[in-house]
Amino acid sequence: MTTYEMAIVVGGMYLLWAVLSKVAEWVRVMFIAFSCRPRKTPSVVRQEPNALAKVVMKAHAPSKATASDSMHAELEQSEDSAMDIENSIMEMVANVLDANDAAYGVRADDPLIDTGFVGEQGVFGVTIGLIGDPRCLAVSIRVPLVVPEDVRLEMADLISRANYGLIIGAFEMKTSEGLIRFRSSIPIADGEVTGEQFKDLYFASLVTADRYYRAMARLMYGDDLSPAEAVAEVEMACGENA
Repeated sequence: MTTYEMAIVVGGMYLLWAVLSKVAEWVRVMFIAFSCRPRKTPSVVRQEPNALAKVVMKAHAPSKATASDSMHAELEQSEDSAMDIENSIMEMVANVLDANDAAYGVRADDPLIDTGFVGEQGVFGVTIGLIGDPRCLAVSIRVPLVVPEDVRLEMADLISRANYGLIIGAFEMKTSEGLIRFRSSIPIADGEVTGEQFKDLYFASLVTADRYYRAMARLMYGDDLSPAEAVAEVEMACGENA
């Protein structure tokens, strides 16, 4: 290719580049202009209530902030009141235990008190506290026995016989582990439990647990007594001592 021909090709390429650059610049300007053009906002038609309706709506419409604040305040007041009731009841329990020279410990995270007593037949662990919903003041006494698996059916029979006729509380056995406890409770729906009420509940529970523990031990430790005979022996002895 001669020098003349090469100059023509270079000139043509330059001209083409210049044209394309102008076209690109024009497209960019048009795009910016179009995108920045103000857009028409569609109007929203609202149907205004009449004057009387406005007055009624204003008079009866609740304030969201006021209703929320009121509800929050009532909830806090209810929680504080329930906490005060529980604290008062647990303080009453502690006073009864103090009056009877009972050693006890108060759990940090739960409304529960752990204590114990030495009965005529055995030594028992006791937990006293507020449980359930609705709340109850409960006494749970752990019977110092672990029933072997092969005796649990007979023990369940004995427990059923012991529970029949009890006015306050009942025995129960965790059949998977052979653990026995006596439980009793009193509801606190009105928030009032007197010291005398708790004292009656507590000491009746202790006496009952101690009394029937003898029958359970006789059944477990090979005195050749049936569940019916073991319970009858205890109840007969109780009647003679009454």
